[in-house]
Amino acid sequence: MIKQIYSLVLSTITAVAGIDMAKKFDARLRFHRSLNLSFPKTLADKVSYLELHGENSLIVTCTDKYDVREYITRKMGGEIVF
Repeated sequence: MIKQIYSLVLSTITAVAGIDMAKKFDARLRFHRSLNLSFPKTLADKVSYLELHGENSLIVTCTDKYDVREYITRKMGGEIVF
């Protein structure tokens, strides 16, 4: 129930203020830190920026720890252990 409400809040913020503002709100609420998407300096800022504004769909896959594991397993085979 809480996840559904939170998803609705993020969707509303995205519709009203844009995806960057929704990502900043999410980072502030969940991780208690602010994202600098205008001039990214930290790794978290840069990964979030690439996730939102990257041209390559592989960037989005590689920013998710479960998706990247699946991608590596698919490319390299099942012998890689995480």
